[in-house]
Amino acid sequence: MIALIDISVTPASATTENWEWCQGNEICLYDGANGTNHLVTYADPTCNHLINFGLSGYGDRTTSVWNTTGHPLRLYNWLANIKEFSLIQGIGAGVQMTLNPTVDNIADAVEMAC
Repeated sequence: MIALIDISVTPASATTENWEWCQGNEICLYDGANGTNHLVTYADPTCNHLINFGLSGYGDRTTSVWNTTGHPLRLYNWLANIKEFSLIQGIGAGVQMTLNPTVDNIADAVEMAC
């Protein structure tokens, strides 16, 4: 079972600087490749709790991710037709990455695995 929780969110203004806006113990999502166009930051995430950023208007927009939490992340896509989340990508601790084209702009939630 996946638990939903509230978490600190920092909405972004569009920027073209790569890999900006991310401090320690944060999950940073970007609308562009290679950390461009900062989308949203989640500070101090809780282990094994799903952050449904699709509900905040950020779903289906993530192209790159920076994980500064020290734990692996899991990205999920919401499958509305069957009303469940589907795992689409794992991201290692400390990793900055542009998502594979097959999962680009379909993520709706993230979870820190501890």
